[in-house]
This record gives sequence, C-alpha cells and structure tokens, in this order.
Amino acid sequence: MFHKSMKSIAAILMLTLLVAALFGCGGAAPAQPAKEEPAKEEPAAEAPAATEEPAAEAPAATEEAAAEAPAGDKIKVGLSFSDFATERWKNEEELMRKLLEEKGYEVVSQEANHDVKLQNDQIDNMVAQGVKGLIVIAEDGDAASTAVAKAAEAGVKVLAYDRLIKSPDIAAYLSFNNVEVGRQQALGVMKAIDIEGGKWTKDNPLKLVKLGGSPTDNNAILFRKGQDEIVDPYVEQGIIEVVADQWVDNWDAANALSLM
Repeated sequence: MFHKSMKSIAAILMLTLLVAALFGCGGAAPAQPAKEEPAKEEPAAEAPAATEEPAAEAPAATEEAAAEAPAGDKIKVGLSFSDFATERWKNEEELMRKLLEEKGYEVVSQEANHDVKLQNDQIDNMVAQGVKGLIVIAEDGDAASTAVAKAAEAGVKVLAYDRLIKSPDIAAYLSFNNVEVGRQQALGVMKAIDIEGGKWTKDNPLKLVKLGGSPTDNNAILFRKGQDEIVDPYVEQGIIEVVADQWVDNWDAANALSLM
C-alpha cells in the first residue's frame, strides 16, 4: 500500500510539471505595467506656482488609478474526476488542488459519480467558465472524447490522467506501466498459492476466477494483458483451470461480489 501511495504521489508531481508546461509557466497572467510618461520640462518648472488645492488632489488621483489597475487574473485549471467512491481519487484531488494553488492557479473541481453524461456536461461547463487546462480522470475513455473535442476546439489543453481518453485531441496522457502492474498482480497470486509447489497438477488444477476491472477503462485491459502473460502458461500446462471470466462495471466492489 505504501509503494502504491508513493507511486501516486510521484505521478501527481509529474502531473504538476506537465500542467506548468502545457497550461502556462505561472498561475497568474502578468499584469501589464503602467506606462510612464516621459517627464516634461515645462510642467515641472511650473509646479511650484500651483495652488495648494490642486496639489492636494494629486494623491487622490494616483490612488484612484491604482485601484483601477488590473491585478492580473489567475489561470484556471479544471479537475474532472470520474468518482470519489474510489478511495484514491479524493485524496489525489486534494493533493492536486494543493500543488496547483501553491503554483498560483485557480482550481475548479468536479466529480461525476460514475455518470458518463454528467462528466461530459461538467467538462463543458468548466470550459464555459474559462479554464485554460483540464485534468481528466475519465469514467469512460471513449465517451469522454466528445467533451474533449469541444474543449480542444475552444483552445483548452486536456491532460488524461491515469486513464486513457481515446482521442487525438488530448495534449498529454500520464499513467503507470499498467501491463507491468498486471504482471505483478498475477505474480503475487501465483506466489501466494504456491503454484510451483507441486500441489497443483492436471488431475488437481487450481480453479481460477478472473475478475477484470471496468470494461470502459483502458487500464483494466492493460492489467488483464499483464495478468494473462503470467497465468496463461499455467493454463496451457493444465495446472490452472479458468472457471469464470467477467468484468466489473465501474470498478464497483458490489458488482464484483455479486459475481462470486
């Protein structure tokens, strides 16, 4: 669990660097410096002759001009999360927000509660609010491409985080080596059941149930690829028998339990 947390933190730090590169190097648009008029010799010579009343008004005029001067608007960055039911996402939302705000960005965050249409609507809404960049953890990598295309057309940079958005309109994609994650998952299980210990044979094969993640999440496909690289040789040898193979919608534990 510790290593998983450290990998997530490392990914978010890399994400912050990508944000700075894609969305702008600083969080605030620089205020335009006031243009200084060159000093005129003639008014300067006449200044001592001015009455006290005009002299008293000068500071007021300066204060008024300072109050009206633009302070520089912060660049808005939108965070679009598929859900907060998955434990990691709320923690990562808080960390992303903290890191981005420390760099001077204004952060707008939304959570779609596993609702594909709602997530697309939220992305459209953030674009309408004037975000310059979007970090998206997509509920459905195919469906999100519609909102991403609109965002890109509006000049918004979209970064797909952890889950691939299947669109040529994304500016970047940041994730883990998910095939290797799948390999390590399978290796852990094989070690735990002592697959090489001699107990499991063709006459006494291990009964294996495969539960894939959400079929709309490309990561789940990559996990399975890595898992199968480890498991398939034992299936071919006949010492593992796959008795069920199903996918779990929305990565929902309740859906997984209903299949058991």
